[in-house]
Amino acid sequence: FDKIEIGIHLHSNAANSIDKIEATYASGCTRIDSALKGFGGCPMAEDHLTGNLATEQVIKFLEDSGHQSSLDLDYWNEAMAFSTKVFG
Repeated sequence: FDKIEIGIHLHSNAANSIDKIEATYASGCTRIDSALKGFGGCPMAEDHLTGNLATEQVIKFLEDSGHQSSLDLDYWNEAMAFSTKVFG
């Protein structure tokens, strides 16, 4: 399947998100869905703290691992500041 791009969409919480990102990246998958501050997720989940994978955790993993990102940090910081107005 070398011509097929595989992506992943994870639900997580603060305690397990980095482990999930590391496992995903180690498996060769570099397309990772995420959401600002992890908002979203399944409202029927048993654990009310489980949500989408937080984009900021993906960014932290990439930075800590020395991987390059094409993310424009100025726009990212603007989006994070705005998200505080929307989500609190």
